[in-house]
This record gives sequence, C-alpha cells and structure tokens, in this order.
Amino acid sequence: MRGAFIARSAFITGAMRSYLSSKVKKMSSRVRILPLLQRMCSNAGFLRSSGTVAYAPLSTRSRQQKENLKGHQQLTSRKSSTGGGWGDGDGRHRFPVKLMDFPERTVPDIVKSFRNRFFGFLIKGYYDTTFSVDGFLEGAVQAVSCVSSCISEGNFADLKGLVADEAVPEIQNNYADLTYQQRRWLKVKSSEIIGKFVYEIGMMFDDDTDQRFVEITVVLHGYHNIEDNSPSSLSDLYSHMGENPDNFYVCNYRFIREFTRGVEDSWTINKLNHFLPFVPPSD
Repeated sequence: MRGAFIARSAFITGAMRSYLSSKVKKMSSRVRILPLLQRMCSNAGFLRSSGTVAYAPLSTRSRQQKENLKGHQQLTSRKSSTGGGWGDGDGRHRFPVKLMDFPERTVPDIVKSFRNRFFGFLIKGYYDTTFSVDGFLEGAVQAVSCVSSCISEGNFADLKGLVADEAVPEIQNNYADLTYQQRRWLKVKSSEIIGKFVYEIGMMFDDDTDQRFVEITVVLHGYHNIEDNSPSSLSDLYSHMGENPDNFYVCNYRFIREFTRGVEDSWTINKLNHFLPFVPPSD
C-alpha cells in the first residue's frame, strides 16, 4: 500500500510538471521553484533522493518536517471543522468517496502499456478502422465530464446509454451515503484534466456465442478550479496548489463496447471511481 502511494506520488509529480510547463512557457526561465508535489511529499515525510522517492519514518524526520506536518494536519482539521474548502461543517472529511467496487489505478503498468499497443492495432485492424488511443482519450474526457456532472447532481436518469444499466444501482446506493460537499466534489470539468492515459485494454471472446467485446480502462488526473485562479506567475500557481492539495483527484473509468459481427453498439461505462491520490496509507 505504501509503495503504491509513493509510486503514484512520483508519477503525478511528473504529470504536474509537464502540465505546468505548458501553461507557463512565457514566464521567466529564471524562476526556479521546487516542484509542488515533491514539496507536498516532503512535508508528509516522503523525501526525494537520487531520483527516487523514499518514505522517512516519523522518528527520523527533522524538527522542521514535523512542524510542517503538524501544521498541515491542523490546517486540514480547520478546513473540515469550519466547512471551508471541500470539508463538511460536521467535521467529516470528504473521503473516502467510493462509488463502485473498482480497484484504484493511478500510474501506468509497463507490461499492460506494451500489451495495450498490440490490442490497439487489433482494434483498428479488425473492429474499428477509425480507432486511435489519443482519439479515444479525448472522447473519454468528455464522457467523464458529462457522467460525473450527472452523478454529482443526482441525475441518474440521464445516465441511460452512457453508463451500463447494471452499474447504476451500485452508484446510486453509494451516492446516497455521500454528503453535499462530497457530491459536489465529484463533478469533473474537462479543463481541469492535467493528465490522462489508458491503463488497460482488454479483449473478450466467446466462441460459443461468437460475441466480441473490448474494455478500456482510462485514468484521468485533475485539479479542481485550476483554470479559475489565473496565476500571474509560476510561484503563484505553486502557492495556490500547495494551499489546496485536496483539489487533486484521480478518476478511473472503464468503457466497454460490443464488436460482435452484425451488432451496432457504442462505448458505455461499466465501472468508475473518483479518489484523492495524496492520502498516505495508514500504518
């Protein structure tokens, strides 16, 4: 669990660095600030050394690190107790927000990435000549934005044709247990997405019925309200993100489509989840 958290922290650091670089190309190259996510990991006890991230036990942390961690915990507590940010007035934190029983995926799997390339060629060659991973990802972002908006507002009837019928009851039941702030947090805007990739492509064949299905799991990294802050400099952008780490989120959506000969079908979602990537596992 802890190793997975460390790995995804390092991966998202890279994603954020790429996104921020594209947004601040016109800013002075003389501005040099420690990457936000590295600083966040350091404050929580995750230190970068020789290009890798290693966990530092509490007993070995410096006094400053302990004070930073304590201050961050107090800030989070104040946000939750006062209703600021994404917290709730009754002190309950917005996590966990688990809409479906679906494993959390944050970083790519090397083996699956190679296999995805092969399956992508098969899909394009045998099922859909217009298929491309990049094109699929662009469509997936729009689909996630639409579906998450419907779920956030409780419009489950509008999920017809977008989400598999068997998945809706599970989402609806878990949605009923969420607070108002948790429900509001689920909404994703396409402009908030800072990273995206295909985690896994699966092809399923049933020789008895001659049915053919393709499943594609997509991972999206986002940051709430990133486009609304209009930072004047790179330091302002890092400062804002450092003060609102809970605005980071990850979405896992699995799409499925039937490619059986003679069957007209479209991509629908049969699994989905939203979660916060920067939650250290409990000991």
